[in-house]
Amino acid sequence: MCSVILKRKVITIKSLFSNCSLVPFILLLSVCVKAQTLCTSTENSYFDCETKNGKQVSVCGSKDLSKTVGYLQYRFGNSEKIELEFPLEKKESSKKFFYTHYFRPQTDYTNLSFTNSGVEYSVFHSYIGDEKPIVNEWGVTIGVKGKDHRVFCKTQPKQSLDDLKGFVSCDKDDALSLGSCP
Repeated sequence: MCSVILKRKVITIKSLFSNCSLVPFILLLSVCVKAQTLCTSTENSYFDCETKNGKQVSVCGSKDLSKTVGYLQYRFGNSEKIELEFPLEKKESSKKFFYTHYFRPQTDYTNLSFTNSGVEYSVFHSYIGDEKPIVNEWGVTIGVKGKDHRVFCKTQPKQSLDDLKGFVSCDKDDALSLGSCP
């Protein structure tokens, strides 16, 4: 959240343009509208969303990510404190993730999943166009002892999970893959 406290003073557009006072305003505005991410400027962002409880979910990867080099990490928390970073070790980290995508007319599901200390996580996008109302959801499913808890994004996230298809193994055990991977 970005806010500005003014000393109960009415500021006119004219006063913003006079005496170079617009420069600090523009700098402040650029900070306020910067996209929220837990990825660094030297990483690619494959998924970024603010959850309904104000936390940030990010999937970040090195710029050189491929099947054989680079890294991929899931991060959850906020800019002051990352509460979960998986995996901690970046070496061969993309091998710890699984990708699943299912598509048919009016239906599109994408999952990027991993398991950390027995807890299953799945960053997801679900679109079901033939239901009323249309379902279009993003977030993270957290599975503990057979019970799933879904954390939803507040708004449509910046995401490009499909770009990971060639770098992350397909999840043959996910029902969406129908028992096989392309």
